[in-house]
Amino acid sequence: MQLALTFAPADARLLHNYGLALTRAKLWTRAEAALRQAAANAPQRPESYYALADALTGLGRVREAIAAVQRGLELDPENTARYYQLAVLFIEQNQDEAARLT
Repeated sequence: MQLALTFAPADARLLHNYGLALTRAKLWTRAEAALRQAAANAPQRPESYYALADALTGLGRVREAIAAVQRGLELDPENTARYYQLAVLFIEQNQDEAARLT
């Protein structure tokens, strides 16, 4: 995938998939960079924000992960699974009331 990115470094889908692979490998910092770039290059695609939230959670940056999920949900408000993801993140931050309202 890295080779493909050398030929198409701005391709949001490639960056997204690369970020997912890095997330699965628990290479959080590199995943964050790839997913931030994917989101910047295709800001209308909520999937990159959700994946970014996973990388940020892996880095222990739950507040930023919450913001990423919320941005994804602005673009994709019917995605009920992501409301669950958001509620779990709120619980991790001891924001039980926010989780309940999600």
